[in-house]
This record gives sequence, structure tokens and C-alpha cells, in this order.
Amino acid sequence: MTKERSPNYPNCSLDEAVDKISTIFDHAGRTKVTADDLAKALGYSGLNGASRTALSPLTAYNLLTRHGRSEYVVSDIALGIIHPSTNSERRAFMKQAALGPSLFKKLHETSDGCSQAILKNKLIRDSGFTPDGASKAAAVYFKNLPYMEYDPSEDALSDDQEELTPTSPEPEQSKGSPNTSTQILSTTPTVDDYTVSISGPKIQFSVIVSDETDLMIIDAMLKKVKTFINEENKSE
Repeated sequence: MTKERSPNYPNCSLDEAVDKISTIFDHAGRTKVTADDLAKALGYSGLNGASRTALSPLTAYNLLTRHGRSEYVVSDIALGIIHPSTNSERRAFMKQAALGPSLFKKLHETSDGCSQAILKNKLIRDSGFTPDGASKAAAVYFKNLPYMEYDPSEDALSDDQEELTPTSPEPEQSKGSPNTSTQILSTTPTVDDYTVSISGPKIQFSVIVSDETDLMIIDAMLKKVKTFINEENKSE
């Protein structure tokens, strides 16, 4: 019996992929290298199943550019992320990378405002994913979502006023419809979990806080609430 497989999708978040391309850049700069060289830069003995799995997201996020049949180079997008001239430039390149995978670009265009659990169901129903594959793909998508939502017009500081920091960029306000209802919590919290919930007429949101990415998502949702409040005040 043939094992059912899900369609291709990046198997790690953009943040994890950026860590990998940064390591490769430290080893090779922007010289052309083979896939075997890339694998060794990441600590593998050479090109094998495990290293191919580790490298595949780098091409999906357009962090590597292919030259000829067997050579690669760190892309302009990756260089703009690793060594940006401004924070806003880095955010713009992160958005480009996050929307690089065709699946994630399509989901961003068609699934705005749905929860992680609903997105998983859509992947199973509409895209031929297995339940396990859909769960993993939805989780990666939501980790990348703050980068996809970046809007350069909302930068608080101009480029010449910004002070570059090595930390991840602040997520920008989600551009969902004013009637968007969002609920991200997809697992049942325990007494040991930290959870954050936002409830209102236009948004239902809850998330278990386990890492910095979750804090970024919370910040993006708070900005969405601020937008809703401003829109309501204008209409009064």
C-alpha cells in the first residue's frame, strides 16, 4: 500500500530558515557552492536525505538562488535579511521570503482571518494534505504570518531615523476585513501554560504563548484591535 503524502511545503519557519542561510553565508559568503557544500556548512557529512530536508526550505523561501544545474548562491533576498541597511528594508525582504512558497502565498490571498484549526481543515479538504501534514503546514504558516502582514506605510520611523537591531522585526498590523473573526488557539491549554485571549465584536483570539513568535502574533492582533477601535471612533 502506497503511503499517502502531503504536497510540498517548507518544513520549518522563516526564522529557522534565516538561521540556516546565515550559517551558510558565514561559511561561503556569496560564492557559488554545490549542494554538498551547503550541507556540510550546516554540519552534515554531505548530501543525504536529512540534509536535503534541511536545505529544501531555503529554496522555497528564495533564500538560495540556483546557478546552472548544480551550484547555488545566497540570494539578494537573503542578503537583505542578513545585512539590511534599515529595519524596514529587512521587514520588506522578510515579507518577500515568507510569501515565496506558492502554497503560503495562495493561503495568504484566500484564507485571511481563519484560525489555525480551520486552515488545517482547508488544507486537508482543498489541497490534498494528510492530517499530520496539514497540521504541520498550518503551524509553519502561522509562525510566518506576522512577516506576511508587513505594510511599509505603517512604519513608525523613517529609514534615516531607524537604529538597526539584530532582533526579529516587529509584526505589523493584520490587513483583514473589519469583520474578521480570528481564533488561533488549536490545542487545549494546561494549568502550566500561559495563554492570551482577546474577545470583542470583531475578533475572537486566543493563543498559548510558548516562544517569541507567539508574542509577535499577539502584538499583531493588538494592532488589529487598535484599527477596529479607530474605525469605530471615526464612524461615530
